[in-house]
Amino acid sequence: VGLIVKTAVSKSSLIDRKITINNLSAITEKYKDSKCKVYLLHGNLSPAQINSLYRSEKINAFTTATHGEGYGLPVFEAVYNGVPVIATDWSAHLDFLSGPYKESGKVKEKKLFARVDYKMGEIPKHVIWKDILVEGAQWAYPLEASYKSQMRKVYKNHGMYKKWALALQSRVLETHKAGIIYDKMHQSIVPLEMRSETKRKEVTDEIESMFASLSEG
Repeated sequence: VGLIVKTAVSKSSLIDRKITINNLSAITEKYKDSKCKVYLLHGNLSPAQINSLYRSEKINAFTTATHGEGYGLPVFEAVYNGVPVIATDWSAHLDFLSGPYKESGKVKEKKLFARVDYKMGEIPKHVIWKDILVEGAQWAYPLEASYKSQMRKVYKNHGMYKKWALALQSRVLETHKAGIIYDKMHQSIVPLEMRSETKRKEVTDEIESMFASLSEG
């Protein structure tokens, strides 16, 4: 088993890479008897390079111990590519981690990922950030025992979790088509009086142009 970590301290510079390696090494040094290899990916990757990670035959699952990330684009990218997900059972990624699944002859809505239990608690004082992370706000802290247990389950019964992942993939390919997302954005940001078909097309064209510019950049 190996773990691929894509991370940085703050930037993609050579200095940042050195600091990141030192930080990661300080952690792995505590577990010298571990049989798990740890690979560090540092620096900018193109969309194609990022996608190749999810598509690789050597990648069997995506895991996150997020405590307050919100939507979490990497989680969605894993689902979009049919990769089993191990994640904290809390936060905005739950919006797309459920889908219809047939069990015992019945189709029902089911959470189709390895769910890590958590405990709610206040954010640390040192991360308080004016108007962003306010005092008294809470994070969902994943429980270590549950996290380990879920990883073992995915390892031992990968076939089942892969079926879940493919079911989720099928769901998001329908629910998150570009046109559907553009329309939801349009409904959210455009005043009701501007929602004529003509105005809708103008705004949709603007949104598509914005995304095209971001992709090219």
